[in-house]
Amino acid sequence: LTFNAGLAGGTNITAFSDERRTAQLNAITADGGTWQTSDVACVQEVPVDTDRQEYVRRAKNAGFNYSFAGVVETADDLTGKTACSIVATTAALCILTHCKDATSVDDALPCILDTCKKQAGHVQQTCINCIAGGTGPLLSIFTKCLQSPAKEYTTNLGLMVLSKKEIVSSKIVAFGKSSNPFRRGYIQAEIKDVGTLFCTHLYPNFENYPKLKSTFAEENLAQMKELVDTASALNSIIAGDMNCGPENKHNRILPLFPQSCSYPASKGFSDPYSQSPASNCTFCADNPVNVASTKPVESSILDHIFVNPNVFSTKKPERVFTRNVVKVGSLLMPLS
Repeated sequence: LTFNAGLAGGTNITAFSDERRTAQLNAITADGGTWQTSDVACVQEVPVDTDRQEYVRRAKNAGFNYSFAGVVETADDLTGKTACSIVATTAALCILTHCKDATSVDDALPCILDTCKKQAGHVQQTCINCIAGGTGPLLSIFTKCLQSPAKEYTTNLGLMVLSKKEIVSSKIVAFGKSSNPFRRGYIQAEIKDVGTLFCTHLYPNFENYPKLKSTFAEENLAQMKELVDTASALNSIIAGDMNCGPENKHNRILPLFPQSCSYPASKGFSDPYSQSPASNCTFCADNPVNVASTKPVESSILDHIFVNPNVFSTKKPERVFTRNVVKVGSLLMPLS
């Protein structure tokens, strides 16, 4: 099972996270649900520690007795330090002056990268993580991050592996140097009677943001190559939100970074769901969660499970959590 929970609170694309969080947690222990028939899950976009702890607790009640999230190790001693140091006040002043009309962190990011890039470049990673997960007015977010412990905002990548089978070994790896301030990477977990699982969330296409040192397609492809090249040396399964996908004209699915999503095939991996004639969008234009984002979206197949067909057999891959079960006012929406 791969599932993007969309609980990264600071971004508009993860709208209605409070309402969806409760429904997601209840779904874990629902009788006869998807979780009941799954043995291993790769979950993305759960960056807040309290959310991860509750996911793990509910998952144990559903038989997932093993879990791993972890943080990217840092050489810095974070004892007694706050997420944002006094150095960040220069960046905060620039952002509050020039990006004051933004209604959220996600809305402010194009302005930050364009106007306050120099000042923001000196901000430590814990500060970036804290601000990215913030909700509400920008001033209140900065105030909170200047006071919150740095240890609460170490880089965890928002990834979790939950398993009913023993996780023999596990580690979290950040991708190589990127021109984007928000770190990406993967979990590598050796699971008994399964093999090695790589759980990831690759860099997306933020076409409304100012371009960085490399294009968004180049960033995504570099991460895909690093991931697949590592995984191809092992009997591996690669799962997660790849933020790339093939075209499916029958279901009006548009391609996104197709060069990235075709790379695993060059290393012997298949993509059973995307290659199925019945495949449909996993990021859908008519999903109310996506409609609530800052701009219209196109339907794409962004979520994938890549396998080596010589090692793993697949049976009827399917799209899950498609029912609109979360009620927000007059709206009904899926879990994510």
